[in-house]
Amino acid sequence: MQPTPGTLRQIDLNLGLDIRSLLPRVQAPSLVIGCAKAATVPVENARRLRVGLPGSKHAAFGSGRSKR
Repeated sequence: MQPTPGTLRQIDLNLGLDIRSLLPRVQAPSLVIGCAKAATVPVENARRLRVGLPGSKHAAFGSGRSKR
């Protein structure tokens, strides 16, 4: 499947955007969910997000699509 121009723009934005400095300002209870077998977004990214969000919790599902 070929990515659309919009998908490519979204990927470019995702790779260039860094919001880590804003995470400590989040005051809402947060649950960060990752997929253990995700090929496009590693579950480690969800774990790092959880560390950056004060008082948040993390859950990982055994779902997703493994890399081939």
